[in-house]
Amino acid sequence: MIMDEIESLDKHSKSYKSALTVLSYLEPEYNCSGISKDSLFYFTQSVSKGVPQSTCLVKIEQIINNSVFILALVCLAAGAVIFIVWFTQIFV
Repeated sequence: MIMDEIESLDKHSKSYKSALTVLSYLEPEYNCSGISKDSLFYFTQSVSKGVPQSTCLVKIEQIINNSVFILALVCLAAGAVIFIVWFTQIFV
């Protein structure tokens, strides 16, 4: 239902369409609503579900933090390998 409404938005509201697409994924997955403030209702779900527990910003932050942590570990590992290769070329 909500996806049909998202598809029907005109091309001038591209950012609104993007935000609704993100919220339509986050709301049912994490039981949250809105980005910056607590909402009294869900944007993409029925009002009968009640009041949302939290904003989706907290969940987005958790997703990004997990991804950045993994990326940081990979970069450190790659840096260590490059340093070992450089060290062995210079001193061996």
